[in-house]
Amino acid sequence: MKVNLRNCFKAGFFLLGLIIILTFFSNIFVPKDSTAQHGSHEGRAMGILAEKDNSIDVLIIGDSESYCAFSPMEMWNSYGFTSYAGGSSAQKISETYEYLVAALEKQKPSVVVFETNLLKNKITGNHYIRSKLRTNFPIFEYHNMWKSTPIKDYFLAKPNYVVNDYKGYYLRTDIKPASTENYMKPSDEIWEIEDLNLFVLKEMANVSQKNGAQFVLVSSPSTLNWNYKKHNAVQIFADKNNLDYFDMNLVADDIGIDWSVDTRDKGDHLNHSGAVKASVYLGKYLQENYNLPDHRNDEDYADWNRSLEKYNKKVAEASK
Repeated sequence: MKVNLRNCFKAGFFLLGLIIILTFFSNIFVPKDSTAQHGSHEGRAMGILAEKDNSIDVLIIGDSESYCAFSPMEMWNSYGFTSYAGGSSAQKISETYEYLVAALEKQKPSVVVFETNLLKNKITGNHYIRSKLRTNFPIFEYHNMWKSTPIKDYFLAKPNYVVNDYKGYYLRTDIKPASTENYMKPSDEIWEIEDLNLFVLKEMANVSQKNGAQFVLVSSPSTLNWNYKKHNAVQIFADKNNLDYFDMNLVADDIGIDWSVDTRDKGDHLNHSGAVKASVYLGKYLQENYNLPDHRNDEDYADWNRSLEKYNKKVAEASK
């Protein structure tokens, strides 16, 4: 009995020591800014860490659909609430959970918008476990940073994240028309979403709500990625979990989407002209349903007006 108790104490002290070591080195190796050189995979998305604490009203998360369809600067210009497009390309939902947790450490958004397209990206138990480890101990993700980070940067008291004037949005003006044949054709079929994806989705809804945010499911317009079968599956999940779901594919005509000019890759993603329409429409929906503030005349948000000027200048250059 004494031997077993002694072994338990040894195991406990070992685990405690391991946690302390992992925490210490995680703080050292976490990216020091939002550049690829210092370990950040998606500088656009990580730019949220450069925003003032508790200054973001709406956090948008997902894969590339989220940062191609929604421009926070267009929402700011039309409605005055702050938002950030925190998606990354081909993102898996376990990675989305990591990003959400990191963002919520600095921000207290009123709304978290989850763009639903990434539900198609299957994850395994290994993805889920590794995600949990990286969330708590970033060293598991960034242990190779010693190769690119100067020694003097290891111990920076405060990471030097760079403000992204597009607020995560990806500006593209290419045009490749899409076919609308069978697009959103009514159906009673139900898409089968992987159980682990649904489990993590529910976790994200719970952590958002615990942080005071409404968790809203949104499907951005896409002829290539979305159909009624997928709509039905997401609607069932939303109803079951008492969540709001806004499928913009059902109102693409009301939004004014013209699939001959508003997509850059045959209906996979919206281009800038499509994103402007989708952003203004989603912004109106969010403002009307979630009582979001208008900060445009608030001195504390003057940086957003300066970002808008830079954004508009870049849009004008890209549209020539």
